[in-house]
Amino acid sequence: MNNRYITKDLGEAAILLTKGFTLLNTEWKGEVAYFNFDNYEEAKKLAHEYNFGGVQVTAKIFHDNIILIKRKILARYNPKRFKKDVRTYAVNG
Repeated sequence: MNNRYITKDLGEAAILLTKGFTLLNTEWKGEVAYFNFDNYEEAKKLAHEYNFGGVQVTAKIFHDNIILIKRKILARYNPKRFKKDVRTYAVNG
């Protein structure tokens, strides 16, 4: 069984990063980015909590992770300007 949790939701991806899940890779289907995370069962639970307002995180870290994900998306279209971010994609908080 595949143990990956996949989402195209930017906020959901940022909350998973903020809570310490590993971003394994990004897959593209047309113009849509799908973010693949480890630990399917736990990621699914956290995503459910996020979607129903039950997750608390440090706002600054969550914001920084949204920026990291946006840069990953923008790098596809402008790789010279948005080179791979030197910060980690697993900023916990």
